[in-house]
Amino acid sequence: MAVSFDAVRALNAKLKSLNPGQVGVFVGGTSGIGEFALKANGAVASTITEQAKKLNPKSEVVNIKADTSLIKNVDAVCKDIKSKEDKINVLFLTTGFIAFDGRSETSEGIDKRLCLIYYSRMRFVHNLLPELTATSKEPNSLSRVVTVQSAGHEGPLIEDELELKHNYSFLNCRSHGAVMNDFACEELAKQHPGTAFVHVYPGFVKTGIMDHGGMLLKLFGTVLKTVLSPIWVSPEESGERNLFHGSASMFAPHASAGEEAAVGSDGTKGSGAYLVGWNGKKVGNQTILDALREKQMGNTIWEHTLEVFRRAEQTGPHA
Repeated sequence: MAVSFDAVRALNAKLKSLNPGQVGVFVGGTSGIGEFALKANGAVASTITEQAKKLNPKSEVVNIKADTSLIKNVDAVCKDIKSKEDKINVLFLTTGFIAFDGRSETSEGIDKRLCLIYYSRMRFVHNLLPELTATSKEPNSLSRVVTVQSAGHEGPLIEDELELKHNYSFLNCRSHGAVMNDFACEELAKQHPGTAFVHVYPGFVKTGIMDHGGMLLKLFGTVLKTVLSPIWVSPEESGERNLFHGSASMFAPHASAGEEAAVGSDGTKGSGAYLVGWNGKKVGNQTILDALREKQMGNTIWEHTLEVFRRAEQTGPHA
């Protein structure tokens, strides 16, 4: 069932009752959906830091600039974060861009877009799990991971070619990003029941996501925004809703899920892993996901992810 915007705002207003000193890490928070969620939370990065101080004068904002399409850079950022914080309440992941050209490998041998929508996000999670686990043991506190990508838009998975080195296309990349985010959340929720993992589809939001693909894609984006303007989700609503996805008891960790908990991605109420549409409704192509679960694909995907991390570490110095 969809959650009304009024209900979202009312519940977000109650977040002030949480323990003071809640720590949020927003990856991709200098523009688009990450920026909107940061503003809803009263904290932004770089050029919008001044707005954050107006929203919450007591907030402390630290901006770390990095190219997160490289695993080694993610490691360096995480090392910096760990030097400043011993706990994290919310890890919010929104990196990505749209491009219709072919596979573009980084120096670590990973496609740049697939890295941003999946691998580097999961590296942040993997690296920062100790800090997320620390907050899961505190009363009246949050321990959440939110990955904003394409929940509910799962497509066919090329099971023996997860990295798409030989079968790359825009649609295959999107499908693999969706399915792998889904199953990574499920696997991590099983391993870490004190933390909730939420994969969100944000809906149509006015962002700069099409600004990285050349003039043709920018022109297409302009036309699309005009045609779809009646159903666009405003930046304010997107921010409030994604803050809600990262804090509401509906999407609680398995260890603390109550009666109000939503049904998880595997069909279990309060499982700790959730697939959520822009309006709070449960989503997910269960025909595809159930068939993959029967093959234990969640474990396969997570083991593959760890192997990609190990291979990336061998390409040069890492933090």
